[in-house]
Parts: sequence; structure tokens; C-alpha cells
Amino acid sequence: MQFIHIPKTAGKSVHAVFPRTPPFERHHQPMSYYKDETEFYTTIRNPYDRLVSLFCYINRDQPNYNEIHNPEYFYWWFTVGKDQEPKMANPNVFNTMSWYLDVPEKPVKILRFETVGQDFKELFGQDLPHVNENEHPPYQGYYDKKMTELVRDYYSEDFIRFNYSEELV
Repeated sequence: MQFIHIPKTAGKSVHAVFPRTPPFERHHQPMSYYKDETEFYTTIRNPYDRLVSLFCYINRDQPNYNEIHNPEYFYWWFTVGKDQEPKMANPNVFNTMSWYLDVPEKPVKILRFETVGQDFKELFGQDLPHVNENEHPPYQGYYDKKMTELVRDYYSEDFIRFNYSEELV
């Protein structure tokens, strides 16, 4: 069964149990990349939470890290700053989760980030370690009305396809 690693959805935890094998360029690739595979699984996450996690991960080494956790900077980063970010070697990280699951005729077992430990144990019969944790304030605090609408539009397919609420909860 092939794992589709969608960024910031517990993929490194999955790789801690099932290490990646060369070639590593297969990291963060859509289903269509794996032409010979027939069974897939992936992890998904609330789009609002996923984007905040990505923001914190990319900016974790910033000298002003403790000062950037606000809606104004978050909005700037998503609309302007992310395109100027030299650490963004893989442009796929901002893609929708649906972009990774681009072969609708092939079934995919979905594990939700919100219940990933339980989902993983049910699928594989073993515990999933918590790897790559990045601490940040609750994701709701990063959103004002303008940013909420922007993310809701940008990730609209994910909200619908994976049945996530478009409301900040």
C-alpha cells in the first residue's frame, strides 16, 4: 500500500513507522506519480489548521518567530511572502489535499489528522509516534475575516471533499 504524503498532515510520523525508500524525490507526490500502485492511504487535516502548521514550520527559524503569530503577518505571508520564501523548494506544499489524490478511480484509505493515532492503529495494528511537532497558538487566532475567506476559497475543494467545516471551530 502506497502512502501519499500530504505536507503537514502527520506524514513524518507515518515515515517513522514505515521509512521512505529511495528515490526520495517521491516525497510529496500525487497519486498519479505512482503509476503501478493500486492501493493507497493518506492523512488529511483541517485546511485552516494545516496552513497554520505549514506557516509555523516554515518560519520556525525566524529571529522574530514569537512576534509573527497574528492575522496581519499570516495574511501577508500567504498572499506575498510565501512566493519569496527560499525554503520552499517544493512548491507542492501549498497545493490542496485533493491535488494529491488525483486518480479518483483508485481507492484511498483516509486517515484524519484529528484522529490519526486511532485511524493508524485500526489500519495497521500499531501505534503512530508523534514526530515533528511544532508548537503554536490555536489556529483560529491566525484568522481574521479576510484570511478566513481567502483560505476558504483557496482550499474550497478540500472543505467539501473531506467534509471539513468552513467555519472556524
